[in-house]
Amino acid sequence: MMTGLALSLALVALFVASLGVYALSAYSVSQRTGEFGVRMALGATPSQIVHRVLLDGGRLALAGVVAGALGATWLGHILENQLYETSARDPIAIALAAGALVLVLLVALWIPARRAARLDPTVALHAE
Repeated sequence: MMTGLALSLALVALFVASLGVYALSAYSVSQRTGEFGVRMALGATPSQIVHRVLLDGGRLALAGVVAGALGATWLGHILENQLYETSARDPIAIALAAGALVLVLLVALWIPARRAARLDPTVALHAE
């Protein structure tokens, strides 16, 4: 029962974190509407716009995941006495958690990236 409760809370935390990343990336993309309009007016394809948004957001996500993994490894000794037959510094568990976070972050970044790619350059430049 405790494992089910912990899993449920972890899924809720992952969902809330993905909503936060989505909101932040959507806001960032909306602030860069003029930039994307200029890029598209100069010949950038929609796939290049999606790539740019994913690359910019992915760098931040990767930095956060690396910092989190290092912090989890460094502070793992605090939880060591509360775990039964497992290590708080288990590299496989940390890698799986980091992989799941990266996957959720890329999906949360992809939605605003697709919206930016469908942007009409004349409307984007006119809004500026």
